[in-house]
Amino acid sequence: MANYCQNVIKIVDDMYGNVIYKPFYKNFPREVMEADRATLVINAILHYISGGTIIPDANEVEDLYAPISNLFDTAVRIDTKSIKIMGLGDINMFYDICTNLMNANTSISAYDKDVLRLLIEVNPNMILSDIPHKENKAVIIAEMLRAGIMEHRLYGQVNAVNDVLRIAAALSDGDVSLKDNVRYISFSRPIRKWMMDTMECIPGAIEEDMLKYRERWIRIGERIHPRSFPDDEYERVIDAFNLLRNNEQAIVPFGSKVERAFADKKYDILVDLLMKKPGYFARELHHMFKVFPNKHYDIAVSFAAVANKVATPVLLQVKAYYDNKQYLNDTGIYFPKGNTQRIYVKVDNETFEIADEIRNLVVIACTHGIMSQYREKYAGEYDETKKVYVQPELANYLIPNTMRSAGKALRIIPRGSRVALGDVDYIRSLIHWKNAEKNDPMDMDLSVAFLDKNLDLMDTVAYYELRNNYAVHSGDYTNAPDGACEFVDVNLAKAKENGVRYAVLAVHSFSQEFFRDVPECFMGYMKLTEDEYNADYNRRTSSSPYKIDKVDMKMDISNDGQYVLVCAFDLEANEMIWCDIAGDCERQLYMPNNVECTKHVLSYIMYSILYSKRASMYELATMTAKAKGYTFVDNVEDADIIYSVEPIALEGKDSVSAFDPDVWQSMV
Repeated sequence: MANYCQNVIKIVDDMYGNVIYKPFYKNFPREVMEADRATLVINAILHYISGGTIIPDANEVEDLYAPISNLFDTAVRIDTKSIKIMGLGDINMFYDICTNLMNANTSISAYDKDVLRLLIEVNPNMILSDIPHKENKAVIIAEMLRAGIMEHRLYGQVNAVNDVLRIAAALSDGDVSLKDNVRYISFSRPIRKWMMDTMECIPGAIEEDMLKYRERWIRIGERIHPRSFPDDEYERVIDAFNLLRNNEQAIVPFGSKVERAFADKKYDILVDLLMKKPGYFARELHHMFKVFPNKHYDIAVSFAAVANKVATPVLLQVKAYYDNKQYLNDTGIYFPKGNTQRIYVKVDNETFEIADEIRNLVVIACTHGIMSQYREKYAGEYDETKKVYVQPELANYLIPNTMRSAGKALRIIPRGSRVALGDVDYIRSLIHWKNAEKNDPMDMDLSVAFLDKNLDLMDTVAYYELRNNYAVHSGDYTNAPDGACEFVDVNLAKAKENGVRYAVLAVHSFSQEFFRDVPECFMGYMKLTEDEYNADYNRRTSSSPYKIDKVDMKMDISNDGQYVLVCAFDLEANEMIWCDIAGDCERQLYMPNNVECTKHVLSYIMYSILYSKRASMYELATMTAKAKGYTFVDNVEDADIIYSVEPIALEGKDSVSAFDPDVWQSMV
């Protein structure tokens, strides 16, 4: 029992970021706010020239910042009203979570992939025979092959040759999105034979799809050794590898045919090609409207004819895009696939008009396509006697369209979602990190940028500006051999009075390491009322500014960026907007990696978050309920099924909250 309790405590400590916190100024925030500017500057200079060893009053800091294992201290200072009860799960709950993840039609997070790997260890018989998302399917198949499972009903769903490339990437612990190059391992003979068998059975001209990743397939060929297998058994695969190596000009890939038709403005050829690949059609729809301005109606009708064959996540994106007239002819915002939470913003100076009736036709086509697929998917769950309640506030939460690069967090929130802050007067943000080596300093910086309603930068509180009249920084650590932390407090009411609309929380790697190379790095924020903050401010003994019972969010930072915009607080709406967007520093001489030097992209990032429209959980829950035949009710007490922001526990009722990502992903 003791070991069990210790394990639970470790998990909770990790979930809430409960470590030893020693801020640069031990009596933060009072000490920083009351110190004269000269003292702050001198302390910073001494710290920098000493290589991070001189800290104000370092010898007087008492080790009073014990983690949660000091139960007595924790019990004394925690408000019992805020205690959260943790229930005990069982194996069936684990299976339900895994089933939802396998049914997800979107990419899942690295943490969720680990959950599915555990399922293969526990009970591989629970693996489904059909997994809709290619990346998730590749990870699962790779793990089963590693476990020596050479036959499974799921393997019959590998119906494209680049699925095998994803599986090879997963076996090599590489990027299954195929965005980044992979250093492929040497595969065992059984796995090589499995790959050859699988590729030989894939219909169509496999060499066309292989050409898209020609160099990677050549590397794979060096690992598979196709010529070591009998020619008469694997003729198609061996011929495809020969063409890639020796006569690639003989292969005309589908994408090249489409590009040539666009270049020559061959409308009939384009429509004929695109209708054969509806998903490709959906992604080229806007391009078609732009190139053929006199064919808008015909294009929309042709797309509508094949919309029910397009994957539902793509249809949801297209529907949201054409449902928003402002976004349609405005700045283009792109979230490329891969393991980095990046964005690209492109201003299109060649905007063109799409009539409302054409937009509506596309939206209707997408809606019919989604509903037809959902009705087929949920045919076995159709029940007109069941009643459903869908909370309107779910409109603020976006569907988890892609979670492959989502950071491991206390609560999984899709990017762009808005979370009500409730009764809060101060936000206390934090960062904690630790060096890779004792003599290899890593300098992470916590900053809060303040933007006006036009998304222009007004002010910043960071290591180079520790305070203004509504925010205060705890001081700058430049070395963390034993771990270091930084805090920033923001008075929301005062910031709003000063014209601030958005307070943006950002973390920068000043020493320019990629976050993936930092052994331990996480951020979070706490919510404090005026009374709680004043009591903390007026204390006269050393105590930690960290309050575990006030933590509202904690997220590990381990992406392949050098700065990350974590979240923004909309002071007008009293909401937190989840961002989790990363980027690289400029790497220019004498250009430090901080908010001041990345402010030129800050507005674009915020613009992308505020205006990149996607389907909401409210919309998804509504369409799912309609497909299942449920009757909608306005009173939660009358419902059998409940979709809500926070969990609603009512006896005999099924409840799904906004923070059940596995359920929402299975619905997409």
